[in-house]
Amino acid sequence: VSIHDFIFRQEVKLGDYKPGHLPPAATVACKSMESDPRRAPLHGERVPYVVVYSQPGAPLKDCVAPPEELLRGHRQGTLRLNATYYITKQMIPTLERHLHVLGVDPRTWYQELPRPRFRPLRGRAAGGESLLRFYTSSRCEICGAVGVTNRLCSDCLGEKGEGTGAAAALYELHSRRRAAEIEEAVVGDVCGSCCGGARGSGLVVAGSCVNLDCAVMYEREKRVLKRMEAYEIVEDVEKGLDLKE
Repeated sequence: VSIHDFIFRQEVKLGDYKPGHLPPAATVACKSMESDPRRAPLHGERVPYVVVYSQPGAPLKDCVAPPEELLRGHRQGTLRLNATYYITKQMIPTLERHLHVLGVDPRTWYQELPRPRFRPLRGRAAGGESLLRFYTSSRCEICGAVGVTNRLCSDCLGEKGEGTGAAAALYELHSRRRAAEIEEAVVGDVCGSCCGGARGSGLVVAGSCVNLDCAVMYEREKRVLKRMEAYEIVEDVEKGLDLKE
């Protein structure tokens, strides 16, 4: 999904709120001012923010963050969009108003859906590889078979005398990684041309662009995450495979 579709923008009027009763946008503005006082919003300015996962039971004011912080956290594995909040507090109420006349209860339907399993997020100060911290997949990366624990199923590894075999499976994953690199470079060139960089230097130039209203920036971020995922998948498979034969 594109983070752009989940950004809230709310007017902030600092000085008009009671102590301890700041709305989410004002909370984000105050956090930004702590690191840089020059980022104080104008009176009535609309401040963007997103809702992210925090500690269980945390109030909304502790679950909001600037969009640019979420973009950084995606790569580091420290932040993730709070899908539960967006579904239960934004989408379901709207669906209930539209589907009530038909006797459909979307909230009950949502509660009956199976929940994805997420790995714990890293600490805010930690770094390193990140994308695999977002979820655990039980599907084969090649054919999509379920019930897999080590990225590839026995068929694709050739353990049952069928399928592509380990070498061919690894070749397929390397091809996907290369395709992800090319896609990232293409979008990076678009960003680079907008930022005034020469063709081929787009990834370097575009990395400094944080225009929250630009759809290309979010597309670039999606391509970066896809490339990171492809790298981690290949690394995991190479560690688990014995290709000495």
